Amino acid sequence: AFHASLHGFENGCRPLLFLDVITVKPNKHWKLLGATSVDGEGDVFPVALSVVDDESQENWHWFLEQLQASLPMPGDITFISNGRSGLWDDVSLIFPDSYHGYNVNFFIEEFKTKLDDSWSEEVKDIMVEHLKDAIYSCRVDEFNHYLDLIKAESDKLAEWLLETKPERWSDALFKGSRLGQYTCNISETIAEWIPNRYELPVVQLLDTIRCNLMEMIYTRRESSNTWSEVLTPSANQKLQEEMNKALSLSVVCSTENDGNNNVFEVCDGSVYTVNIDTWECTCRKWHVSGIPCCHAIAVFEQTDQNPVEYCSKYFRRDYYRMTYAMSINPIPDVIVPPASTDVTQSMGLQPCPILARRQVGRPKEKPADPRIAIKRAVRCSRCKGYGHNKATCKVPLTT
Repeated sequence: AFHASLHGFENGCRPLLFLDVITVKPNKHWKLLGATSVDGEGDVFPVALSVVDDESQENWHWFLEQLQASLPMPGDITFISNGRSGLWDDVSLIFPDSYHGYNVNFFIEEFKTKLDDSWSEEVKDIMVEHLKDAIYSCRVDEFNHYLDLIKAESDKLAEWLLETKPERWSDALFKGSRLGQYTCNISETIAEWIPNRYELPVVQLLDTIRCNLMEMIYTRRESSNTWSEVLTPSANQKLQEEMNKALSLSVVCSTENDGNNNVFEVCDGSVYTVNIDTWECTCRKWHVSGIPCCHAIAVFEQTDQNPVEYCSKYFRRDYYRMTYAMSINPIPDVIVPPASTDVTQSMGLQPCPILARRQVGRPKEKPADPRIAIKRAVRCSRCKGYGHNKATCKVPLTT
């Protein structure tokens, strides 16, 4: 992780990290593990990346340990992932005060694989829509309603949804803070940055990512310098949409309990209670999105208050600029030292060997050619030893 990325995450981004994996070398099974946040515009903000030989629980555990050691902020971070490779256990172990939820896009795709093949495409689409409604419902009664609709079609599917723990994916039950951000596909960003990533050496690939990060930080910082509003453009648009909805609402009354006159009732077909001291509305959309709901805005209009002041700080222009305040410094070409110079010994370093990893499955056996009477000894092209080849070599690599 670069200092600019860590600084931007700590000072400008919401405490939200998406854990994802990208294939960089299909023939060697190399993967790029990533922890990515989002800025005030909802755009991808890479925080930490690492190339590993496989997406295993051991490698994710190591990655999370390094991430935890690098982050100066408290541990109450919300993580979003696909939950595989032991991530449910490792995240709670290394970040005990954090929250952990599903990547919604991944969860929806997994839900589609559970649909009955005998159903028509129309029925399948309806079931997926019911799931999305259950995911984005902010109230428990609404969530239960859509779950019942799924259950009416398939008890088995409803049971599977309950087994996945809805508190990991439903807005009505999720305890963490996503602020309306449900997914973040870093693989699309990397694919856009490096379309030929499969062909590049790993070191060159990482350096290309660094160069793109440098450009991204500079471009977004310069763009934000032209903004004149308090909120980011996308947050301003969302707030304006809620303000338009509030025009038809009426504030029914204000309650006064123990001198508290900041609790209001708003009529919107149903009656909702708004508490402007605690930034809460019984519709829960304000809490879930970080942007005041139309009910709260109706109260602000009556009490002559500015709704901008009640938006989450992570949508403010100043926080966006803090995200991109630090730059990544250019790295000049490195002069390769003479072969006789052992840099690791001069610095007192002892590099760990890369353990050899055999491919999955039994090695293929090539039948002997009966025409060959004398066969030369097998020699490994990696360690130069005799009696085995590169595929079965168990000698650790040293740098």
